[in-house]
Amino acid sequence: MKELFLEGLLILAFILAGIGLLFYLHNRELL
Repeated sequence: MKELFLEGLLILAFILAGIGLLFYLHNRELL
């Protein structure tokens, strides 16, 4: 169960990193 939890956190971290990168690139183009 703990391994599944850690795997979920890892996936969530990757998703958040991808979204953050998209927002960063988008905002940089607007400025």
